[in-house]
Amino acid sequence: MAMDVPVRLMSGKVSILEIGPEMTIGEVKQLLKAELHPSDDDFVRRLSTVEVLLEGKKLDDDTETAKSAGVSPTSEVRVLFTSMTRECTSRKEAGCDVSDLLDVSIPDNVTVIGSGAFESSGSLIRVTIPGSVTRIGTCAFKSCTSLSCVALPEALTEIGGYAFIGCSSLEHVRIPRKVTRIGEGAFAGCASLTILTIPDSVTEIGEGAFARCSSLKHVVIPKP
Repeated sequence: MAMDVPVRLMSGKVSILEIGPEMTIGEVKQLLKAELHPSDDDFVRRLSTVEVLLEGKKLDDDTETAKSAGVSPTSEVRVLFTSMTRECTSRKEAGCDVSDLLDVSIPDNVTVIGSGAFESSGSLIRVTIPGSVTRIGTCAFKSCTSLSCVALPEALTEIGGYAFIGCSSLEHVRIPRKVTRIGEGAFAGCASLTILTIPDSVTEIGEGAFARCSSLKHVVIPKP
């Protein structure tokens, strides 16, 4: 029979969670993420980590059952949702649906947007990239055909190959002043791109980085 267990968040809020005695601690952690995580974004929840403390002791063995760990309706259970992974990996790998994604805010402590992270998110219109991001990986936003607005952070140093290929609605890109490399085909097929500014910091522009940008009217490039 399931137990009604009081769970206290680090904010002090207490919630009653129904936990089966034979559930493993790993399953309990997933339940806590799904039910009590402060973020409404499924992607953020899945990529965060959770610590469970029972009477002040951290429960590390995810194979142990709740019953054998001592979880009960009278026990003091605390939960802490800890830092996000520092690499923003594929939403598909994280088990998230990308088909109806409209607006994404990447968590503040992410430093790398990994390869194919948002590839083929055809409904994605806008993405907010935090100042902590230094690298955008290969095909990170490939074929995000509705993406019209993206502000690249000042800390960015590298835009990977094919990172924005096929983003046919993207109209303007300002390359930050710390970027040194723009990969092969990075903005190829961005047919709506009209204005492009490349800073003096860029030392490498890959082959076809701006191929098939048929609407490009104004380009500022660094002096040789």
